Amino acid sequence: MEIREPAVATVTAGQRQALQQLRSIAVSPSGRYVATCGDGQSLCVYRVADGSLCASVEAHFAAMTSVRWSPDERQLISGAENCSLASWNFFLPDEA
Repeated sequence: MEIREPAVATVTAGQRQALQQLRSIAVSPSGRYVATCGDGQSLCVYRVADGSLCASVEAHFAAMTSVRWSPDERQLISGAENCSLASWNFFLPDEA
């Protein structure tokens, strides 16, 4: 049996949100992006093709409960436990 050293990983700001309890996941209408939110106040958007974080924002002053895409994929709507709603513009350069 081989004994290995424990792996050490650096956690980025975007990954920190993933370590918290997720409450909502929304796939964009094109299927190219996934938005997540949870107990933290971060709204994160990941690129489905490679799993990379392409956008992150500190969104609310309370735990987030929901996130949804607009049909044209240009806005995200987020909601939190304190009954606040926020609308976020989402624009990235076109991908080939």
